Amino acid sequence: MKKGISILLLTTLLFSIMVQTVLATNATPEIYYQTATTTVLNGIQKNEYHNSNGQVMYQYNNIDTYVANNLSKRNLDQSAYELAKSIMTEIEGDSVEHLPTEYIMDALTYTDVTQMVSYIKVKADGTQVYMSKDAMMDEIMALHENNSEYAVAPMSFDGDFVSEDGYMELTTTISQMITPSYCTDSRNKYYIISVISNWLIEPVQKFEDMLAFSYTPAIYNNHYTDYAYIVETAHCSECGKYYSVLNHSTTYSESGVSYSDSAASNHINIVYNQGGGGLSCHVNFVANPSSYTCYHTVNGISQDCVEITRMESSLRTCVYSQGNDFSTAVGYAHKWLSVGSISASFGIGTLGFSASVVTKYTEYFARPVTVTYNT
Repeated sequence: MKKGISILLLTTLLFSIMVQTVLATNATPEIYYQTATTTVLNGIQKNEYHNSNGQVMYQYNNIDTYVANNLSKRNLDQSAYELAKSIMTEIEGDSVEHLPTEYIMDALTYTDVTQMVSYIKVKADGTQVYMSKDAMMDEIMALHENNSEYAVAPMSFDGDFVSEDGYMELTTTISQMITPSYCTDSRNKYYIISVISNWLIEPVQKFEDMLAFSYTPAIYNNHYTDYAYIVETAHCSECGKYYSVLNHSTTYSESGVSYSDSAASNHINIVYNQGGGGLSCHVNFVANPSSYTCYHTVNGISQDCVEITRMESSLRTCVYSQGNDFSTAVGYAHKWLSVGSISASFGIGTLGFSASVVTKYTEYFARPVTVTYNT
């Protein structure tokens, strides 16, 4: 059963702090401190960094060397796919299950990867606050403690509460690639940008939102097919049955737009920016997945025990740089009224949202990542 938290959410303040990270080098020492260095998959170095706000950065180095060493031992295409999937799973986690084969195989072209994970709360007074994951989960647990029927803290998503405070995880992954065969300019360096949004408490309102990122002055790679997906799952807390509420995807390329199924266009749409500089997609979660119900008798009362367990969206593209550093600013705009449409605008290291009519929406901005061009 949903428990509402009656807090008035005011207009969000735009709050975006630039953070510099560099592919294949150390994190900026005055902002981040290294907390761990490990070897993953028996050959890839993984460095972990934290800052005082609890944001986390990971760097994976020398992936191309690891791939070359392992592919030399493999002859079957299936083995190459398994290698690619293991790399992608290590970097992007469960989201790999929603990626088609061709995007998983991109991992075999990676050289170095930088990933920023931001935990963001938009408070009732409209301000945005960066938190550590532990602090955010503790705060969510405190909401449970005010209701005696809840005793276990959520690990990643709380679908039994709806909240007018917004709790979100935004993950930005920038993967430098081996120069592709179609490249005709030796100055070009190629990067796949992937962003993932995860709600950590189900929002009160679910209308058409927007996920977006900027990459100016990098250049859009029109050889690449952009990809976006939306996933929403539910779970019965009594019998354990899982439900797939939403699982849709879309692609965008010079040859046109495609969707995974006939319903996908109602939930996920890539918005190509003719002026370049960034990419966005409209995200529309189901308002009330009432067709997914599972009734049980709890404390003598028949109750629907289905809870939302995951609300995730993702967008990826490929860009290249010709001698310039570039910053990737990532944001998510959450609409509170069903009127109007949200759009994104892009500048050098900046991202902004606006609406076609006067409407209420809140903004979540991840810590930007700056990629330094190294000759």
